[in-house]
Amino acid sequence: MVRNKRAKWAVRVKQVLESLKNGESLRLTKIPKEVFSKAGAARQKQLLREKMTEVLRLANVPLNDHLHCLVHDDKNPSLVYYPKRHGLHCFGCMDEDKIWDIFDLIGFLLDIEGFSDQFYLAKRMFVELEWEKRDIRYVPITKPDSPHKTKEPASYRRATSSTKDLVYKPFDTDPECEDFIKEQGITFETAKKFGMKWWEHPRSRNRYVVIHCDKKFFVRRMYKHVTGDYKKNKYDYPENKENNPDKKVKLFNGKCLDNSQHGDWIFIVEATLDAIILEQAGFHAVALNGGGNSELILEKADVIRKNQLRLILLMDNDKNRAGRDYAISIYKAFEKQGIPTYIHWYDSLGIAPFLAGFKDVREAYMDNPERTVEALNEIIQTLVAPPSSFDPCTLEMTEELKLLSSQTSLDPSSNPLLQFGVAKVIKLK
Repeated sequence: MVRNKRAKWAVRVKQVLESLKNGESLRLTKIPKEVFSKAGAARQKQLLREKMTEVLRLANVPLNDHLHCLVHDDKNPSLVYYPKRHGLHCFGCMDEDKIWDIFDLIGFLLDIEGFSDQFYLAKRMFVELEWEKRDIRYVPITKPDSPHKTKEPASYRRATSSTKDLVYKPFDTDPECEDFIKEQGITFETAKKFGMKWWEHPRSRNRYVVIHCDKKFFVRRMYKHVTGDYKKNKYDYPENKENNPDKKVKLFNGKCLDNSQHGDWIFIVEATLDAIILEQAGFHAVALNGGGNSELILEKADVIRKNQLRLILLMDNDKNRAGRDYAISIYKAFEKQGIPTYIHWYDSLGIAPFLAGFKDVREAYMDNPERTVEALNEIIQTLVAPPSSFDPCTLEMTEELKLLSSQTSLDPSSNPLLQFGVAKVIKLK
């Protein structure tokens, strides 16, 4: 424990050490495992001692100033840090050649007795694991005791000047993230296929599952709420301005449109997790990352037309009908370009009725995977071969259907998708 109440810097250092001990994702340059394992015993100790500087910086300790000693009650600061020796020395209570290194600091602040235990804990804190990203530093969030700015190398300022230098870890390194993924109905095999990861916000400690989308764009979905606004940090934009100059949301699995074969059916959904579920179930799917991002799929019109892809718009079944509005806007835009598109309504007349009781396909899949897959196949099969007894003109049309059908300029006989629904489920216009 810190014996001198004036040594507030030591309290911050203790917090950093406890965070590292608990495996929290502080941005700190880890020692490469290969380098550490090949070093001799003396060199290993020296490599660990050299982390003292970074630990103090993580706690925002002013390295060039005199500090209050954490052991004795000095009214005037009597402790200094020697960067070349990677240690602290107090002129008031230490012998002239004595310093406190990282092992002493761990032992004193975390109450770890015995050098072997201190060494083991330091190794666990500072040596890189297989999945960890190198050259990452933590952005200090505490204020220094001194009003004077600490002189730091330009390289360090560059490394800590942006929160973009994030640590995204594989999902299977956090049991809670694994549990969340299983709850969504996603298998670990699928999660690995799409490179799902997790991230912890450095301030709020909220945790998010992270999904890689097109052009280095990431979607975050919170699975552990600790503090703060759970709606923050939904998206992560790439730093490369050439990839994303306007910080726009990108498609998830947009490559599916390029790689699909001639005439494939493609489901277009709003949420990334919905698309992952569809892909896992054996269908092709692309997510808009929000229904309002319809322009993202419209930009792919040339690819869709070239491959003659057939789109099924499966937007969210919102109570306020926002999903329907998004689907209609996409349909109208594609209609002008002569691209056939089918909108599936959850209350559609006898087509895949199982889906009608859910907000989206993911919720349906979580409830019953088998029936969800059957319903999705039913949609495709009905479009491929409409029932011979089906006559859309004999169905009673709602006012909305009348309005939508009256807005079309396409002849149903010229479009196999429209044949199956001008006055029916499709509400295509």
